[in-house]
Amino acid sequence: MVKVLKMAKPYVSSYPGIANFLGILQSYPQTEDWIFQNFIQVVYYENTNDQYLHEMTGSLLDLESGLWLIGQYSYCPFFSQYILNREILHQCSKDVVTFFKKMLDNDYYVNLYINHRMLSNTPFYGKEDHDNPVMIYGYDDETQEFLTAGYFYHNLHGFHKILYQDFVQAEKNVRNANDYSNDYIQRIQLLQFRSCIKYAFHKEELLQSLSDYLESRDHTNKLYFISDKKYYYGLSFYEKMAEQFMKYSIDERLVQTLFDQKKMMLVRLLFLQKRGYITKKQTENFEIKTKDIIQNLEIIRNVILKNRMKYGEFRWPQHLKDELVKFVYLTKEEDYLLMKELYESIK
Repeated sequence: MVKVLKMAKPYVSSYPGIANFLGILQSYPQTEDWIFQNFIQVVYYENTNDQYLHEMTGSLLDLESGLWLIGQYSYCPFFSQYILNREILHQCSKDVVTFFKKMLDNDYYVNLYINHRMLSNTPFYGKEDHDNPVMIYGYDDETQEFLTAGYFYHNLHGFHKILYQDFVQAEKNVRNANDYSNDYIQRIQLLQFRSCIKYAFHKEELLQSLSDYLESRDHTNKLYFISDKKYYYGLSFYEKMAEQFMKYSIDERLVQTLFDQKKMMLVRLLFLQKRGYITKKQTENFEIKTKDIIQNLEIIRNVILKNRMKYGEFRWPQHLKDELVKFVYLTKEEDYLLMKELYESIK
């Protein structure tokens, strides 16, 4: 028997949280309005106890639910989400392959961590433990394989087939790296697409999001309940990134968050043109400026990666830090001008 749920190549694929999320949504045309209503705002967060920076210091705001351990699927109207603890699964079912096949038969996507060291047809096979999430979206009994989306080659998102026998070992041998990640690793997400939902794009909400970005705020106060961190939104993300580069660590993942936001903006521009909010000429102008910012962010990211082996995250010489931060502020100014012009054009 063969069962395959819909899964598309995502617009943005830097992290599992957004890649698999978009991969499902983009498979259904009725989600287009919701996708382009969102993924504008970015958030930088830092701990208030000053003991350490959060392991991941920035993200797209729409990947945050505002509640501990409750992911982005919980607030998206197109998903029904159920969380199953891995320990309970093992207590109730001795055959995980059959269990997950039943979930797929009932149109549930399955998102969980597995140990890639056990996957015989990947570069991680037989090497050190490597826990990473995969999204199961189908199976093929003839070839004895699950169809999955995840990161299997060179940290690039893609689609991959996992033999049932490999999957059993990979699921069973997940290693808990630390207490922080353990909560995530032990959760299995069951996701069902809600085809009955209808969502309409709202120009006013788009303008509010653009205004929030320009004014470095979040009018929804979405993250209010997580009180152990301070939050910085929109253009202030650049300032906090520069501050972190100068005082703490130089981490390319901050740059990647802005890169993802601009990659989404490129696709959104075509959507806005199609809906008549901007003209073709305006679209071409905004595309050029957005691509310029993306190029700047790629330069910053590549400089960080180039110097990673020599200086790590914490030992950069001051003159390199100064050059990097100067380029960050130049990019911020370009971003401000772009977003302001886009806001005025749509308004």
